Amino acid sequence: MTARLLRFGPDGIATWVRGPVALGQILRRTVAGPSGEVEAQGDLALVADARIDNRGDLVGALGLAPDAPDGALILAAYRRWGDEAPDHLLGDFAFALWDASRRRLFCARDPFGVKPLYYHLHPGGRFAFATETGSLLALAGVPWEFNEAWISSHFRREPGLSREDTSYRGILRLLPAHTLSWESGRVSIRRYWDSLRIPQVRLGSDEAYVEAFRSHLTEAVRCRMRSPFRVGAEVSGGLDSPSIACTARDLLARGGGGLLPTFSLIAPDVPDCDEKDAIELVLARGGFEPHWVRADTLSPLDVLDRFHAVTAAPCSLPNLAMSWALAEGTRKASVRVLFGGLGSETDQEQRFRDQFKSLILRGRWITAAREVRLRSRRLGSPPLPLLQARLWGKVKNRTVDWHRVEALQGQVFETAGPLFAAFGIEMRYPYLDRRLFEFCRGIPPEQRLGQGWDRWIQRRAMNGILPDPVCWRPLRRGYAPHFLHALRTDRGAVERFFHEDLPLLSAYTDPEALRQAHRSLLEGPVPIPTALLLWKALSLSRWIRAASHPLTSG
Repeated sequence: MTARLLRFGPDGIATWVRGPVALGQILRRTVAGPSGEVEAQGDLALVADARIDNRGDLVGALGLAPDAPDGALILAAYRRWGDEAPDHLLGDFAFALWDASRRRLFCARDPFGVKPLYYHLHPGGRFAFATETGSLLALAGVPWEFNEAWISSHFRREPGLSREDTSYRGILRLLPAHTLSWESGRVSIRRYWDSLRIPQVRLGSDEAYVEAFRSHLTEAVRCRMRSPFRVGAEVSGGLDSPSIACTARDLLARGGGGLLPTFSLIAPDVPDCDEKDAIELVLARGGFEPHWVRADTLSPLDVLDRFHAVTAAPCSLPNLAMSWALAEGTRKASVRVLFGGLGSETDQEQRFRDQFKSLILRGRWITAAREVRLRSRRLGSPPLPLLQARLWGKVKNRTVDWHRVEALQGQVFETAGPLFAAFGIEMRYPYLDRRLFEFCRGIPPEQRLGQGWDRWIQRRAMNGILPDPVCWRPLRRGYAPHFLHALRTDRGAVERFFHEDLPLLSAYTDPEALRQAHRSLLEGPVPIPTALLLWKALSLSRWIRAASHPLTSG
């Protein structure tokens, strides 16, 4: 199993064996201080992929040395709080802890699922776990069988399939914000943190909210800069990643740490999604070491095959080629930790429609109407279509399954994590700091939406730090044109799919619908859902072909 994971750990392997229990740790040192070894203390032993951010609080509460490794913090937290320990840990983590005194295994995954964790329970009671499905498949007794129900549900977007299921029968995922305990051959699972149960935040003034946001963001970036290697930041033309990069730059400058390496995707051949002009405005503020990464030169299907060569999991992310190019560019600059901007839009309810919904559900109809009118002016569109197309459908659905959204996001990290890890890089997401997240989820809706601006508090906090054309940009360019351009450029590979791989999907989809999607792609512009249907078919067929030969445990 550990041999299968070695490519993700350039610093070696550590193992711990006691009787019927065997733990393995792949070493990838991305945090300062001792880390990565199997942590064993008395009757407890731990393996973890973890970065603990509230070290100061834990060291004081648990009576540990200031330089105690993160694994020692987790063990001490378990001794103090037992199964409640994960709720006292801030950071990104997936860990498994063997409690010999109780003959019990205890596992946990961080609230947002940045770190993955999979497991298999053998009918005879044996339990196996890993941070990558391929490692479990290499274990004797784990069946190499596709989960056809998962494939069908994933392809058709059908509801109802368990979010714990994976693409392989018998391999399950531990969901974000959950713990798992195995004892006497039985598994029990518990949610320890719930994003729907966050207390409201009430401060005395608008300025107090802005200052609190800046403070939380600065702390989220600061604790993620802990690494013995160079830390870099992705910078796009949006609001999220530039705000992280500028915060990290300022922290580096205060500590005399030099310039911050930045990595920006550009697409000169696809001007509709190229954001170099906005990115240059950010970098012109100084303090950066810019690296430009071409995103329009890689074949998405070629990258798909290379991805399946390093991980057993399927991938249907349309921006896979861009992520691959970003990982390659980061490795060339000898950067092992990269900040990403994910989290602000998807998880903090800062999109305009969600903020609008909050106002409606709280009876703030006049405020909501004013915001729609101002928003329509900023976008240059009439208010009624904006209300109907972007907002009302979300308001009608009062039972948005945020837990499902978070689980799906966790699955995105399960793809991005191994991809960057294959290049020796750890992705870190400051906007998924639990303290920052809870603050942004708890503030009143009028702090998130104001004067027709979405992300109102974020824009005010970054005013003067980011250039005005970036900070006060109503909409940014999306990457959809790049995705469509890549599919059209790879027409030969698409044609081969219809000749060679289409039969592989006959049990899961309608071949005629795929042929129609293909014809639409050849004839001209196509809607994004049509292109995504075709891409998902291509990616699933490539994964099925790549995964048809079982791994060996040697």
